[in-house]
Amino acid sequence: EVNEAYVGQSGYSREELLHMRISDLEAKESPQEVQAHQGKIKRTGHDRFETEHRRKDGTVWPADVEATYWPGLDLVYVFIMDATERKRAERQAAEHRQELEALQKSQIAAHTAAAFAHELNQPLGAISSYTEAALMMLGGASPDLARLRGTIEKSRDQALRAGNPIRSLLELLNTGSGTAQPLDLNHEIRDALRLARTDLDLDFHTRLTLERGLSRVRANRIHLQKVLLNLFHNAVEAMRDAHVPQPEVIITVRTSRDGNVAQVTIRDHGPGIDPRDAGHLFETFFTTKAKGIGMGLAISRSLIEANGGQLWCDPGQAPGATFHLTLPFEK
Repeated sequence: EVNEAYVGQSGYSREELLHMRISDLEAKESPQEVQAHQGKIKRTGHDRFETEHRRKDGTVWPADVEATYWPGLDLVYVFIMDATERKRAERQAAEHRQELEALQKSQIAAHTAAAFAHELNQPLGAISSYTEAALMMLGGASPDLARLRGTIEKSRDQALRAGNPIRSLLELLNTGSGTAQPLDLNHEIRDALRLARTDLDLDFHTRLTLERGLSRVRANRIHLQKVLLNLFHNAVEAMRDAHVPQPEVIITVRTSRDGNVAQVTIRDHGPGIDPRDAGHLFETFFTTKAKGIGMGLAISRSLIEANGGQLWCDPGQAPGATFHLTLPFEK
């Protein structure tokens, strides 16, 4: 039997369809694959899958199929839905994601280029000045070698100064490749803490509160790892600079109040954030550190947002600083 909806969709008459096989309509599977698929449905009793059917005029349309086998009647009941609109929506969503990813890469590239220019400009200017001074000394009748040596050493120091932030920036921006995937957020937190102690050589205590049975989130593992390591490093460095005797990072993982995302809260016992600085923390080149370049939090927020989440701080929470990030659950 066949209903009017499939008659209209296929372009065949009811009489024509009742004399045809599934393999005559199937556009994705071969006749052998159709036969094997039918055998599987009879063995398991049920299957749900995507495929394509061919109309009488030769055009192909995507179909969502749900098949149930009734052994008592030796009958297969098949429910078929036209998936054209769903496929179109998926393509549009994929295109939108690609546009967002391209925009994200463009923003990071722009930040990177600006950071290089900003960080290199001053030391390169100093190197040029010291080099000119050294050349003038060499052009004199009897150059003061001690003074010349000091000038060359200052030029060397400025070259090292230019290299350090470049290395730090490249390390931060080495976000790796790969796409978003389902992740166990509790496991990723533990792994990032391990890396913070081994790879970054950070010495601190942790207080972990993890939600049991937390649903998997969808994110790029390397992006998440980079953000967590940056937040841990910032927290420990702030406590170290404030001479906190036993640095401790408090981490809480839970489902957000609205239930749509997982939320990670990271709190330290450092000096906290000046309310006057709170609105600028995620701006490029803004830093409260003596040796910072002001890129860590800006890039971290960009990476979390590229994965569909958010990153923000609660400057009013005391003691210390409190940061939150969210990531969407795997659908």
